[in-house]
Amino acid sequence: PGLAASQVVRKVLTANFVCDPLFFFPAFYTLKELANPTTPILQSLTSPAATVSTALAKYRNNFFQDWQCSWSFWLPGHAISFGVMPPHLRFPWMAAVSFGYCCLLSYTRGHVLAELPAAKPEGEDVAVLLRAHGVSRANLGDLLE
Repeated sequence: PGLAASQVVRKVLTANFVCDPLFFFPAFYTLKELANPTTPILQSLTSPAATVSTALAKYRNNFFQDWQCSWSFWLPGHAISFGVMPPHLRFPWMAAVSFGYCCLLSYTRGHVLAELPAAKPEGEDVAVLLRAHGVSRANLGDLLE
């Protein structure tokens, strides 16, 4: 409130056309890929570049739909925040709007569990995990009996 319309428009456009596409969505897809139960844990830990590459490939496939969804939600949300909302109410307003957007994002991009195959650990992954927990081949037989 009290800001010139051009300042409000600049803030809304910057948030929606610069910050979200360049910062929010790449971070979202990277964190989603790290938390993806179909991604082998060792790949996430030992090859972060591969994880980021996979995440950005998914972002490239979904960017237009993601941007449309984001703009339909955040253009009015940011316009209200920067143009109408008093400064002392912006934080609770943004928290409430962000919660709604998280629900929408979860609905549109949170379908990982429906795609899960019956997971079987690969032999190399199991061996590395066992070694990490101090299990050697010598005492592996004792554990299996």
